Amino acid sequence: MEDEEEMFLKQEENLKEAKHRLIMAIVFAVPLLYISMGHMVPFPMPVPAVIDMHQNPVNFALIQLILTLPVLYAGRKFYIVGLRALFKGNPNMDSLVAIGTGSAFFYSLIMTIGAPAHPENAHQLYYESAAVVVTLVMLGKYMESRSKGKTSEAIRKLMELAPDTAVVLEDGAEREVETGLVRKGQHILVKPGSRIPLDAVIVKGATTVDESMLTGESIPVEKGVGDTLIGGSMNYNGAVEAEVLHVGSDTTLAKIVKMMEDAQGKKAPISKLADRVAGYFVPTVMCIAVVAALLWLVVGGKEISFVLTIFVAVLVIACPCALGLATPTAIMVGTGVSAKHGILIKSGEALEIGHKVDAVVLDKTGTVTEGKPKVTDVIPFGDMDENTLLKLAGSCEKMSEHPLGEAIVEGAGERGIDLSTPEEFESITGEGIRAKLDGKEIWIGNRRMLERLSGGAIAEGADRMAAGNVAAGGASAAELRRQAEEFAGQGKTPMFLAADGEIKGIICVLTPSSPPASRPWTASRAWASRFTC
Repeated sequence: MEDEEEMFLKQEENLKEAKHRLIMAIVFAVPLLYISMGHMVPFPMPVPAVIDMHQNPVNFALIQLILTLPVLYAGRKFYIVGLRALFKGNPNMDSLVAIGTGSAFFYSLIMTIGAPAHPENAHQLYYESAAVVVTLVMLGKYMESRSKGKTSEAIRKLMELAPDTAVVLEDGAEREVETGLVRKGQHILVKPGSRIPLDAVIVKGATTVDESMLTGESIPVEKGVGDTLIGGSMNYNGAVEAEVLHVGSDTTLAKIVKMMEDAQGKKAPISKLADRVAGYFVPTVMCIAVVAALLWLVVGGKEISFVLTIFVAVLVIACPCALGLATPTAIMVGTGVSAKHGILIKSGEALEIGHKVDAVVLDKTGTVTEGKPKVTDVIPFGDMDENTLLKLAGSCEKMSEHPLGEAIVEGAGERGIDLSTPEEFESITGEGIRAKLDGKEIWIGNRRMLERLSGGAIAEGADRMAAGNVAAGGASAAELRRQAEEFAGQGKTPMFLAADGEIKGIICVLTPSSPPASRPWTASRAWASRFTC
């Protein structure tokens, strides 16, 4: 990743340099435009008498020359690149900018030199045309570079997801090494609360992993032996031993970064069309300018100053500000803004054909949601009421880092419920939590937890539920199962709460769609099914 870091630093330096050059050009172009064109507006725009066009035409020409030189120096890249391409027989947009603005400048320079003897020459200056065209093209180039920089920043943030070090297991000992030194096939230890350094497969242990950086899933995914871990994703509450599958450029995260870098440099079809058009447009315009000038010289019998005016006018007006900048700028802005919002566009071509899309099919749930679960239903059983049930659940979940637990805590806070702190807390991977609150044994989780604990502290309630008898609170197992399946079918996650061996109720959590869809509760069905009875 060191090469990419150097590339990003160089891009930042180039962007800062481009910004400084643009500011320099604007600082000199604005007063130049005011001085040269101010007398043409319908209301008075006074200038000092010493540089007034009528009172001191020579000074009027000289001040414009002085203000133009820094602008052309700031935009010298157009002349270096454009003239080089012209001499190689492959003129481009920079060539047209260089020829057009250069001709305008040198023509104005000739008029300035002759101004002492011919004061009327001050009326035939085109300094502002050269300076303003160069400034505008520089502005477009800077916007393009800045938009590209936003995409590069998104790429850098992706790269930062992968930790710099990994804990390698060798002969039963743990050794922390740089991620770049880890080899395929080595075993690594991934501790709770840390990011997974490389793509790997679990060989020992179980955990839950937040893979939202890749899949958009807002709820952590359960992982066990044989399951694949994606480098850059966040490990939650279980320590696992895993065998490294991919390293370096072969990792999933590295491939995403490479895809985004390719997208930055890949031209869209319309951009390729613009380049093709430019290949014919530039030499054509130059030919037209030469032919127009010769016709006025030979046929029209005009003097050389008028002929140069015609030549310059054709080149300056033909400067391709839109053709050369609109397409790449639009693509870069599109990919940059999308990356800022977490949407990675594979290529400019994909972005261009997007306007033809009238239906979107998503193969992953949670990708069109806010990514923030919320409590939607609180169903108490027996003598339990909603607020008491939510207080029990929220107090126990205060110690949990799971998004579902955080949703319950937030839901209790929205109702103004004061939460307590449990005396004991234990997170059970893939099932739920166990806590002790005010002397009560509290269990919150899915049916898998209840079934696993059928021989433990909650045996009586779980056994009756599994057998189809009346469970604590007066709800039958069939009724519990029916309600849970109904909620899960709506894309909600039903969680059971039991206290001292009695099932006290169900709390449902949902990740709502944003923006609202025509079927707003279908986006999260897959992860909800993990908690279904």
